[in-house]
Amino acid sequence: MEGVVFDCSDASSTGSAEGCQWELDIDPSVNGVNTEMDVVVTAESSECLQQEICSDADGGIFFEESMSSGSSMSVVTDPDAELNGADCDCSAGDTVATDERISTLVSAFRAGVFMVEFLQQSFGEHHLRQSSLNWLHLFSSQCSGIASAEQAYHVLEASLEAVLGWPKQWQQASVCEINAKCIDILKKKVPDDCCIFMDIFESVPASWDSKLGPAPTIQERWEALCSAWQGNIKLKCRAHGGLCRQKKSTLNVAGTPCQPWSRCGKKLGGNDRRSDVTLAWLCWLLHAQPAVAIHENVVGFDSSIITTCVGSLYSVIILPVKPGNAGFVFAGRPRQFAVLVRKDLVITHDMLRVLHAASEYINKRVGCSQVSACMAVTSDEERLQCENKARKKRG
Repeated sequence: MEGVVFDCSDASSTGSAEGCQWELDIDPSVNGVNTEMDVVVTAESSECLQQEICSDADGGIFFEESMSSGSSMSVVTDPDAELNGADCDCSAGDTVATDERISTLVSAFRAGVFMVEFLQQSFGEHHLRQSSLNWLHLFSSQCSGIASAEQAYHVLEASLEAVLGWPKQWQQASVCEINAKCIDILKKKVPDDCCIFMDIFESVPASWDSKLGPAPTIQERWEALCSAWQGNIKLKCRAHGGLCRQKKSTLNVAGTPCQPWSRCGKKLGGNDRRSDVTLAWLCWLLHAQPAVAIHENVVGFDSSIITTCVGSLYSVIILPVKPGNAGFVFAGRPRQFAVLVRKDLVITHDMLRVLHAASEYINKRVGCSQVSACMAVTSDEERLQCENKARKKRG
C-alpha cells in the first residue's frame, strides 16, 4: 500500500488486484488531471481511509538501498522538492477549486487522489516511478478484519491510475483472520489466489507456553514464541480448502488487538495475554522479513515492544494519525501507526514531516469546513462516547 517510497532496481510484477470500487469520470478542469471520482461507499470505507492516509502519507519518503558490499544506491532528489514546512511547494494553493457538482462527502473520499497529487507535486513523477510504488506490490495482512487495509491499497492503486496513468499491478498474497464472520467477508473481497489463514498461532505448537509460569512476563512469552516458531510449514487455508504455504510479501499490514492498551480495556499492556497476538506477529516478521510492515493500534500502544522485539532488523517510525489527516473531521479516532522499514533500506526523509505536509494539502483540496458543515456539531468527547457505545453494541 501503500506508500513508503524506496529507490529500487527491479520492479517486475504480473497480475492485477481485483475489487477496486472507484468509478472514474474525466474532468480536465482540475489541473488537467482526471480527478473527478465517484465512490461506491462500503461500510468500512471510513476506517480503511484512516489506514490509507497513514500508509499513503509516508509515500513521500525516499530511501537508499544498501548493498551487501557496503555501497548504496543513491537517491537523487530535486532540492526544490525538499519538505521545508511552510516553504514546501505542495500547499495546494490556488488548486483548491472544488467542483460544486461533487458533494463534500464524496470529496472527502477522494483523499487518495489528492495524496497522489501531493506526491507528484512534491517529488515528481520520475522519482515516483523509481520508488516502492513500483515494486511493493506483494501485499499481505494479519488481523485482517473485513479487509480495510486491502480496501486502502485499492484506493491508492486506483488513484495512481487516475492521476499518473499507472496500470494496476498490486497482488494480494494472503490474509489472516480468526473471526468467522470476517472470514466470510474476506472470501468475497480478496482474489481467488489469495490465501485466507485463520490463526497466526498455527505456526507454533499449542503447547508453546506450557513451560511458563502462571504469570509470565512479556519477555518470557516472546522468547518462548520465538523458540517454538515454525516459519516454513503449511497452514490451513480457508480459501483453497487445504494446506497452503505462506507466499512471500514485500508489504505487510497488521492491526493487532488494542484492548490491552485501550481506554475501554483494563490497560494491562504487555501483561494482558491478548498482547500475545502482537508478539506472534512480530515473530512472523522476523521469519518472513517483508521490506516494509505497518502496524496500527490505539494511541496508548507501547511501541517499545516493537523496537525491543524486531529493532535489530527494522527501523521503526511512529506516526500519530487521525482521520482529520485525510479530511475526515467528523470522525474522532486517533491511531498510532508504526512503520517498520527493513534496515537494508536507508531512510532519507522525515516521515512525520511528509505526513504533516500531505495532511495540509489534502485538507485544502477536500475543504474541511465544507465537510464538517454537513455534520451535527458535537464535542470530541460526545463523538467518542457515541462510537464506543456503537462498538459495545456490536460486541
